[in-house]
Amino acid sequence: MKTELGRFKLLEQLHPGGYTVVWRAEEDMGRGITRPAAVKILQGWQLDNQEEIDQLNREISILIDLSSNANIVTIRQFDIDDEVGPYIAMELLGPSLFREITAAPGDPAHVRNVLADVANGLKAMHDLDPPVVHRDIKPNNIIPDSTGLYKIADFGLASRFDEGDTLTRVTVKYASPELLDDSIGKVCPASDIYSLGMTAYELALGTDLFRKQFPSIYDPHAPADEKLADDRPKWMYWHCSLNQHATPLKEALPDFPEALSDLIEHMMRKPLDERVHSADEVVDRLDKLATVRRSFTPASARQDSAKAKSDGPAIKPAYLAGAAVALILLVAVAGVSLLDGPTAPEIKLAFSDPERELIQTDSREVEITGRVENFPPNGSIRVRTPGAPTIAARVDNPAEGTFFADFVVRSVGRPQQVTITVFDALGNSVSERVVQVERTEPDSVPIAVYTQPRVPDVRLEVTPAAGGDPIISQTDAAGFARIDVPYGIIAVRAVHPRYRDFERTGL
Repeated sequence: MKTELGRFKLLEQLHPGGYTVVWRAEEDMGRGITRPAAVKILQGWQLDNQEEIDQLNREISILIDLSSNANIVTIRQFDIDDEVGPYIAMELLGPSLFREITAAPGDPAHVRNVLADVANGLKAMHDLDPPVVHRDIKPNNIIPDSTGLYKIADFGLASRFDEGDTLTRVTVKYASPELLDDSIGKVCPASDIYSLGMTAYELALGTDLFRKQFPSIYDPHAPADEKLADDRPKWMYWHCSLNQHATPLKEALPDFPEALSDLIEHMMRKPLDERVHSADEVVDRLDKLATVRRSFTPASARQDSAKAKSDGPAIKPAYLAGAAVALILLVAVAGVSLLDGPTAPEIKLAFSDPERELIQTDSREVEITGRVENFPPNGSIRVRTPGAPTIAARVDNPAEGTFFADFVVRSVGRPQQVTITVFDALGNSVSERVVQVERTEPDSVPIAVYTQPRVPDVRLEVTPAAGGDPIISQTDAAGFARIDVPYGIIAVRAVHPRYRDFERTGL
């Protein structure tokens, strides 16, 4: 077995499977710089079969279409190796949501956040023309990144809504009725909503209570960890029996937030005309949950959150050498008054322009940090910017309420609104602050240039539109070059004696 595929060095096998094998890898960025990656080797493909090649290209094209969405796993390269066959290189994420489902009920705030992130990803898929239906939404295919943002992965079953192709493989436990029996209805975006509802239902209940809701599938006297020989026929019968319904969460867990229970119950409705029909509707209803207050605190949420976080992996973002340094917003330190009764959380930040509450930076990537006084136990913080998915902030010290969040300021010279919201353990909004971030023109920006195919020793001439002498560089042994150029319109010319000249103009 090879240890290198293209610019990716294979380090450790993570997930063997019948159709794929996933490796933890390092991506060579050139000049001794690497970044973590995951490489999925696709097995069992008959590369001399055009129909199978078309199916493979479909998965890749879907990932490329969706690569700009923060709640979709990012693809970095696709290629076919002569020895191992086709492979896809992607960003490296942590263990899937499956690892987070325990025997105890889940925290409702966590259930709400997972629903919001996955619904944002599904919205991007369903908004394509024609829509893309994932068809295999399940805990194993929902994976968080290092900031806690959940992403949709594994598009092996995804299809364009109007293709009408036949079902070959599906995880029956989470499948919608119309996926299993086309006489019930046509597969559509609402099929993914059903699967997401089933996933949220299991996450909310925990494995012990979840099994008790399906006595026709699970033997109530069998150990919880007992594996059934094949429970797919039982699940298929249950999903396709339109008169059978799962017990609503508010009945299985009397203190579970009613509005969240109602949403998940409507997502799991079997008739298509009764089901939540779109990811947009899921997001809209989740936004309204901020007005719903309940007193549910499951056992898992009462654990010492500080200890739980200390046991987790350290977050160490990697950046290209010389890349724009993220702006660090210093925390405004203030004393805490001891008052009778609970005090509303207060978000503390510092500003470049305090009168306008305006933060100015010439960096594209910004790390915003702050402190929430009276941070609620087991609370969470989300950061929203226009035209981008909501970002989950990292709460590094719950006792002090210190938090960090990374986001991108895309426009130059125009203030961008940033909304910071604090949620309690139930997902209720308890504090909010709106600030402005403005990106000013930097003197220079780093650009990465590489050739395809990779060619070393290509002369690169970068000429600023504003005038001046061209900046000269050349590609390294990996066909890669990093150049600091003046901000603005530039022209890039590539020259090599064995290849024709190439020129491109851009920002």
